[in-house]
Amino acid sequence: MSSNEYKDIADRLESQLAPLMSEHGFQKRGRSFYRVTSDGLTQIVHLQMGSFDPPGTTYIPGLRENRYGSLTVNLGVYIPEVSQYHGGSPKKTVQEYNCSIQTRATSGGNYGQGRACTRKSLVGF
Repeated sequence: MSSNEYKDIADRLESQLAPLMSEHGFQKRGRSFYRVTSDGLTQIVHLQMGSFDPPGTTYIPGLRENRYGSLTVNLGVYIPEVSQYHGGSPKKTVQEYNCSIQTRATSGGNYGQGRACTRKSLVGF
């Protein structure tokens, strides 16, 4: 598949998720959906596309895998108090990598365990 085909798959998944996420109070920014709870936590669902590695990259199974063409669902919760505790100030715009609690959605619903739920395992998209 070409990079445009992978992007189209991610766009299709994103557009199918958008109404459901909006219904549950999430707003969209880039490939992320986020919402701020009544107690100030920010919950994030981020769709991450696998990167394209330069020619000549060596892949080592279990250590350096080829993730090109995969799409991973990252989940996060940003807790402003944790940022303040570590000397930072609360962020107004939160990215998934700023979250105090992070995990990846896995197939079978075992969050943080098992195989990551990637685009390659999402048959039908």
